[in-house]
Amino acid sequence: ISMSDQHLQYHLQQQYPPFTIPTSNYKVVHVNK
Repeated sequence: ISMSDQHLQYHLQQQYPPFTIPTSNYKVVHVNK
């Protein structure tokens, strides 16, 4: 997964809560990268 993909999925999660993505993992990745 590239950083842009992570960023996109992170924002998709914010806009579409029904996406069951492990939000904690994406937040951690987003902050750390």
